[in-house]
Amino acid sequence: AVGLLYCPRMHVFRRQADLKKFLNEARRPGLTIGFVPTMGALHAGHLSLVELSKKQCGLTVCSIFVNPTQFNDPKDLDKYPRTESADTKMLEDVGCDVLYLPEVIDVYPNGVNDLVEYDLKPLDAILEGASRPGHFQGVVNVVKRLLDAVEPDVLFLGQKDYQQVMVIKRLIALVESSVEVVTGNILREENGLAMSSRNERLDKKHRAEVGTIFQALRLLESSFKKTPRSTGSVQAWWKARGEAEAIIQSIPNSHLDYLKLCDAETLRELDDWEATDKAVVLVAIIVDGVRLIDNIVLER
Repeated sequence: AVGLLYCPRMHVFRRQADLKKFLNEARRPGLTIGFVPTMGALHAGHLSLVELSKKQCGLTVCSIFVNPTQFNDPKDLDKYPRTESADTKMLEDVGCDVLYLPEVIDVYPNGVNDLVEYDLKPLDAILEGASRPGHFQGVVNVVKRLLDAVEPDVLFLGQKDYQQVMVIKRLIALVESSVEVVTGNILREENGLAMSSRNERLDKKHRAEVGTIFQALRLLESSFKKTPRSTGSVQAWWKARGEAEAIIQSIPNSHLDYLKLCDAETLRELDDWEATDKAVVLVAIIVDGVRLIDNIVLER
């Protein structure tokens, strides 16, 4: 197995065969392998997952692969930022042990149409799934291939992609994998904007304005916490939702796709603060052609 020469402190592999050979030689009793899958354009949120893995596991593997099968819009795939050199240096600086940096042919040797259809219902048909048909089938197909390549003990995912985390947990149950899933907290920019690779596509003006998304989520959190059970909880939710929508829709050149209250364990849509002790509010908004998602978990 050969690491790239410009990363003396991190092993970098472009071929799955070399990666598997290295990891098989590294495995030993008591060693846990943590895995952080990414699509690159890394930011502090990604690096926090790597750091979390390093705290919990003996060996940390990160992958960078812009997965073509999860983009239902080819233009979105073309515009996705690719910053391989900067990403590699960031991972080396944070102490990542192994980086898997494959080409499409290495992940999909039989082509990108050779996909397995997984039973993700209803998770793949709501929220992001409703707006991006086929998106989650692409996600689980690439995650299954990456898990097969790395064979980790622990998989580290970010809460910002809340629905995606739940979909991947469904995949793990379907394939009867023993991998443990650890979800890292959302990291935010100074104005509250959830860190995302897509933020790089926002101009300076829009990037400053979209901090109001988090303001709207915090408003909903406040309403949830101060509304007593069985005391106008339906009306309180819809009133707070209307106020939050108005805040988000004030962002110039934007379109609100959804703002929904769901059960945190099932993503069943709710219309009442009282319906559960643990809920999640999920939002998706398109700003100047850039799709942004965020969420906030609500617990009594």
